Amino acid sequence: MKNFEFIFASSNKHKFFEFEALLKDSPIKLISTSQQEKSLEVLEDGDSYHQNALLKAQAYYNHFNTKVNNRNKTSIRSANKIAVMADDSGLNVLALPTELGIHSARFGEACFGDIEGDKKTNLTYNDRCKLLLEKLKNIPNDCDRKACFVCVLCFYFSEQEIFFFEGRLEGKIGHEIRGSGGFGFDPVFIPSLDLTESSSQSSLAEMDEWKQLHSHRAIAVNEAKKFFSSKST
Repeated sequence: MKNFEFIFASSNKHKFFEFEALLKDSPIKLISTSQQEKSLEVLEDGDSYHQNALLKAQAYYNHFNTKVNNRNKTSIRSANKIAVMADDSGLNVLALPTELGIHSARFGEACFGDIEGDKKTNLTYNDRCKLLLEKLKNIPNDCDRKACFVCVLCFYFSEQEIFFFEGRLEGKIGHEIRGSGGFGFDPVFIPSLDLTESSSQSSLAEMDEWKQLHSHRAIAVNEAKKFFSSKST
């Protein structure tokens, strides 16, 4: 079976380990940017998950496949190019249509002072979860607390060869922070009950094993695994 190696376009260790576990026993192999001794920040100014995933993939592809000629400081494209896998993920919340989504990673940076009395720029996800619950405190109806995790994967081989895969996990925002597993908004997100095997109101942070099979990232990865498995034979 042919393997496909991809530089993972993120310095987020949690994401890398989660994707690495999801891709186990598949032809897709990830290379951490820390192993390459390089990392970079990408301006994610697209207006969709697909655009932001593509922006990250292009930036990492150009960065890691370009060498600098030390004699005249000119850039030289590497002959053996390494493909890139990028993702853009976020949480869509029905009651807050413009505040999260593709902006989820920056949620709360402009208004956290409304709660804590001190504006912060380096918020933890615990801070963001608290802020999300605060913003929804006057919305008791679960129907109005609907939410959806979204993940778009971009596999970038060249400008002419790009593949996208998408995964979605429907659910709602709970009324408290629950669980210590996962990361991000997992402690306040309750997956739709018709997707689970029980009638519990557990948050995603309390469902590590279930999450490995049913998360938005797992769904997107499974689609990618099917595709690349068919190309590897």
